[in-house]
Amino acid sequence: MAGRDHPRQIAVGSAGAPPDTFAQGVRELTAFASRDGHLKVPPGHREPGGLNLTTWINNRRTEYTDALDAWTVARPLSTP
Repeated sequence: MAGRDHPRQIAVGSAGAPPDTFAQGVRELTAFASRDGHLKVPPGHREPGGLNLTTWINNRRTEYTDALDAWTVARPLSTP
């Protein structure tokens, strides 16, 4: 479903982290993936920029799940 109310757009667009922290997280996650070749960030991992990458990822997942839950509850039920 396209449109502003789709949960993926809400989660990615709002990303509860302040914009600078969100951008830093994306940069640091990208650097981790480039260096290590995967996105399985170990618990408590910090990149040189100082951001706790594990916490940052978990927060983004929670925001996405919350947005998906809200969107699922808020959308009207379709009738056959």
